[in-house]
Amino acid sequence: MAACFRYSALMGVQRRIAIVGPPGSGKTTLADELGRVPGLPVTHLDDLLLLGGFNISVEEQRHRVPELLCGGEWIAEGGYWRVLDLLFREATVIVVLDPAIYRALIRVVRRDVPQRWSGWRLRSARPLTELHSVLFWTCWYALRERRKVFAAAREARAAAHVIVARDIAEAARKVEAVTEGGG
Repeated sequence: MAACFRYSALMGVQRRIAIVGPPGSGKTTLADELGRVPGLPVTHLDDLLLLGGFNISVEEQRHRVPELLCGGEWIAEGGYWRVLDLLFREATVIVVLDPAIYRALIRVVRRDVPQRWSGWRLRSARPLTELHSVLFWTCWYALRERRKVFAAAREARAAAHVIVARDIAEAARKVEAVTEGGG
């Protein structure tokens, strides 16, 4: 699902956009959609902070994220609450995707089941374990991590525009309104 977004809306504004939310919220889709603006690189924190399917240490995460932020403009998306303070400190726009839990779970299943079961053999339980992990994290986020994300966003509100949206289209509209009006 592509967001309806006028790419010219981001021109002329310092573009440092942090997109956070639970698995299945649309972070990657929104980041890729907004990243169609020329000169606005997108970083998926999973690519930066996962090694062999597992999170790198918190210390290494906190070391790598500032390297991402040393550039002029960027979009970064991911659900790594242990580095949100670093990301939010530098962002000019913070997007918190906050879908209903059932919607996030449906998206996770639609996305992950075909990926993980492609070529699956009975000899390995890894796809089932990985799916269980992402479903667990989606529920855990809603129960525990969501509060931490909102607290970090509240703290960052003085220095950045904080956008809370239930879906990708709503987020894109709000990013456009914030950046088009210059604040």
